[in-house]
Amino acid sequence: MHTVGQSHNDLHGQNIVVDDQLNMALIDFGELKPPEKSWVDGYKRDGNAVWRWAEVLGQCPQANLWAASFDQSYLNPFTAESTVECLQDNWGVDSDFVSKFKRIMNNGMDRVPGKHGIIELYGTRFIKDNLPATKKNFPAAFAEAV
Repeated sequence: MHTVGQSHNDLHGQNIVVDDQLNMALIDFGELKPPEKSWVDGYKRDGNAVWRWAEVLGQCPQANLWAASFDQSYLNPFTAESTVECLQDNWGVDSDFVSKFKRIMNNGMDRVPGKHGIIELYGTRFIKDNLPATKKNFPAAFAEAV
């Protein structure tokens, strides 16, 4: 979405759905905005959502901090370093991924408007090697005409 100049702007557990085949889809685009007009803090910021869900998928012990608090208290350098260590241990991420992921986290902690860092992260070799091919899991008939 960021590559086409849009931010979902409301990524939480009820707007990320998974079916029984483990296909994922994003829903509820009611807060769609260009990144420069998107949320600068909290769980609705796309970059913060990448941080949170990477912790969940990476089975990082600090992932439960996000569920306990939706203020900014979970966004701190200690948690950020713990997340990076967890992803290195559990996923074997490389230095390019780490530097781009840290940029996402720092931009979230510093509340940098419009600078999520998601496009750069998705350009890393780690993501390219592990991201499945894009497919239409939940096609909408009306979208075929576009």
